[in-house]
Amino acid sequence: MKKIKVLMVGYETAPFYKKGGLGDVMGSLPKALAELKVDCRVVIPYYGSIKEKFTSNALNLRDEKIGEFSICFGEKEEQIGIYKSILPESNVTIYFLSNKRNLSYLYARGRNKKIDQFAFFDLAVSHFVLWLRSKSKWTPSIVHCNDWHTALIPLILRKRFKLSTPTLLTIHNLLHQGCGSIKILDLLHFKDEEVKELKTGMPANEINILGEGIMHGDVISTVSQSYAEEISSDNCRWPIYGFLRRREKEMSKNGGVLGILNGIDYNVWNPKIDNLINHKYDLSSWKIGKNTNKDDFLREVGLENKPTFCFIGRIAPQKGLDLLVRVMKRLVDLDINIIILGSGNKNIEKSLQRQVEKYPKNVKLI
Repeated sequence: MKKIKVLMVGYETAPFYKKGGLGDVMGSLPKALAELKVDCRVVIPYYGSIKEKFTSNALNLRDEKIGEFSICFGEKEEQIGIYKSILPESNVTIYFLSNKRNLSYLYARGRNKKIDQFAFFDLAVSHFVLWLRSKSKWTPSIVHCNDWHTALIPLILRKRFKLSTPTLLTIHNLLHQGCGSIKILDLLHFKDEEVKELKTGMPANEINILGEGIMHGDVISTVSQSYAEEISSDNCRWPIYGFLRRREKEMSKNGGVLGILNGIDYNVWNPKIDNLINHKYDLSSWKIGKNTNKDDFLREVGLENKPTFCFIGRIAPQKGLDLLVRVMKRLVDLDINIIILGSGNKNIEKSLQRQVEKYPKNVKLI
């Protein structure tokens, strides 16, 4: 049986660089696939912060430069360095694409700068697919793209390089879609007739990068069946909904969004071996373990032992924290603890801090 080869692409991968849940998926899914005998490899930008981790040996791993190639982005020819390492506690290969101008730092300032940065990365990855085939004799069976940061790859592979390599685009967060100037086409050297989809339903000067990924990816998936149904429903009010509907009409067989539930890495999220909790436990001792850990935690944050509700994540309207602020008094009247761990929207952070000051015996912001 021919071995499946997957090249997984994203802007973050734990533990090298992690901003959110995508980083966990990028760090754990390849290892799970490897256990199923899938030859899965990962490629992400080589940020300066990742280089620092290798330099300081913080990851107890080494990187190795294995090659380089050049790409034409706009009017400039840019060199891309290729570095290689492995995901910790695995044999999964991870590649880092290096370019000082465009790939050293995450998120250049400015709306269009972000678009340009990841268009550059997507172009580099597309060239990298060719490099792997010619230099390493490794051709992916599928290129797995994740979120808007990689959503131009299906378009570039199909229209620019005329490659038939199948692509899968997974939507982890529909809120971020990569909307910006249509001038990105000039940087990628696309002709108008090659990218008719880019202008359909959009102002003449705008592009929705996630929308283009939805239109050009061979298969579209998201992180659960319920989320797939939600974003595909006629009740969906997202601007991206038009792309999803159009895809369904034009690609009847593979047009829908496939929902695959996110998993977790049991080697990391396992209370029996987790060194980050004070009291380890398993199925036979979970009640004592959870209670003693809760006692220690509440004592550490200065709250009394009572029913406790915790939120861990980005502080953003999408997460409903602005709604939580509005009903905080009603929740506190129930005599419960509310603990919030995260950062993000500064206005919501300030509102939450005011709730902490107002209800210090019940609310904590960590």
